[in-house]
Amino acid sequence: MICPFVFVVDLLVTVRLGCEAMPFPRLVL
Repeated sequence: MICPFVFVVDLLVTVRLGCEAMPFPRLVL
């Protein structure tokens, strides 16, 4: 299962970077 905390952190990082192409970089890695 994916930790909600990590999910939120990734989401915040994505918003800051403004990278809509890769919304979940950590999930890809």
